[in-house]
Amino acid sequence: MAKEFHAACATLAPAIAERHAKKRQSIFHQLLGDRLAAEVFGLALDGLTADTPSLAVLRKRIGVLVDRFAP
Repeated sequence: MAKEFHAACATLAPAIAERHAKKRQSIFHQLLGDRLAAEVFGLALDGLTADTPSLAVLRKRIGVLVDRFAP
C-alpha cells in the first residue's frame, strides 16, 4: 500500500512530495559524501520495493544495499 500512498501524496501535494524527495537525497548525500552515489542509492532503494516484499525481506535488502554503499 505504500506505493499507492506515495503516489496519492505526490498527486495531492506535489510541493510536499518534491520537498521530501530533495530532503531524502540531501540526507543520502551527507551520508555517502557523493551526489551521484546518493542518487544511485536512492534509485536502488526505490527498486527494492518493486515486488512488494515482506518487511523482513525488505530489511535484509536494505542491509545489503547499505553494506555495499556505506563507506
